[in-house]
Amino acid sequence: MASINSTFVILLDADDKIGKDYLYEAERLMNSGCDVANPDAILFGERRSRWVVPDEVSDEMLLKRNYVHCCAAFRTSYWEQVGGIDETMVNWQDYDFWIRVAKMGARIKRLPGDHFHYRRHSGSKSSINSKRREELRRHIRSKYESLASC
Repeated sequence: MASINSTFVILLDADDKIGKDYLYEAERLMNSGCDVANPDAILFGERRSRWVVPDEVSDEMLLKRNYVHCCAAFRTSYWEQVGGIDETMVNWQDYDFWIRVAKMGARIKRLPGDHFHYRRHSGSKSSINSKRREELRRHIRSKYESLASC
């Protein structure tokens, strides 16, 4: 990520959408003392539902499961502190990023509202089979095994 003159940023996949008030509401939440504004995901496309996130997310929670959506708004300083995403990972780069951000002490809070619209379709990179999913879980666990037993 090039040098950015902004307090916070979001990462957004090309086929996903954000609501018109997302950036405003994320900034308000971060101005109230949190470091990551984590919206629910409203699924659209082949599958329609809502993935609700917890009110707060800790690093211990993240070692068990990813509770932070890929487009959560976060303070730019965390990108710099943790060195961005691990580009050697084939999948789950955002999950790994959120663990490292949480390890740095980031306060991750839920942003209520309809702010993040996540496209679900077959054949997407996130639609991986269960064997690959377990392989990725083992990789995450081994990478952070010194933090806690998962």
